Amino acid sequence: NYNRQCRKDSDHPANIILFHFVESSARLLLADRTQHELYQIPLLPEDSSSSKTAIVLPLNSVRRPSGVDFDPVKDYVYWSDSSRDEILRAHLNGSAQEQVVDQLGTPDGIAVDYVGRNLYWADRTSNRIGVSKLDGSFRKTLVYQNLYGPVDIVLDMENG
Repeated sequence: NYNRQCRKDSDHPANIILFHFVESSARLLLADRTQHELYQIPLLPEDSSSSKTAIVLPLNSVRRPSGVDFDPVKDYVYWSDSSRDEILRAHLNGSAQEQVVDQLGTPDGIAVDYVGRNLYWADRTSNRIGVSKLDGSFRKTLVYQNLYGPVDIVLDMENG
């Protein structure tokens, strides 16, 4: 199952945390706009004595992460940064960090199609839904009319 949930921390109104469950590796990924960090939480069996503490991903120059997704085929975490107006990726250990898509308006939600090897994003200020290959090549706009302030995008991997 591919599950995504968005919650708002009531004690910190500006703190929006986005969750992404990675079934293949039993971990939860979080993007925290206020702390300027991405985290992973290992989801261990109930009888394990290990803690389920959030671990900061060792990434450089994360300013305002807005969306997060994961490619289980190549083990890349992808995130949109609405302060830098771009989408980046890196391995969970922080290696191979690179910009994938730049010159966006305000990228918020992203979705990785690990089967078709595409990356989709919602750009709030340009009112567009875009797509590229996971490396940022073959970039194009999918939707640009009658769309007002899109903030997220989700793919239905089971039904296409």
